[in-house]
Amino acid sequence: MNRLFWAAAGVTAGVVLTRKLTAAAAAFTPEGAADRLAGSLGTLGEAVREFGENLREAMWDREEELYDALGLNEVPPEPAGRRAH
Repeated sequence: MNRLFWAAAGVTAGVVLTRKLTAAAAAFTPEGAADRLAGSLGTLGEAVREFGENLREAMWDREEELYDALGLNEVPPEPAGRRAH
């Protein structure tokens, strides 16, 4: 029984090691490098898009602050001599 246990443990370790080595070797092939690069570029593109959205939102907020500070958001009063038709 003891030999059977160690044989099963050895086979399991061998299968796990073989699968990990195969995956690592596949990562160094041109296809594996292209997959990693594509994933990185997708992540980078998402980060750039999110940065742009945050930047535009901050610009709009600052523009509102400036309009409020300069009083440009207020509606000008009607001139005294004019009537609305």
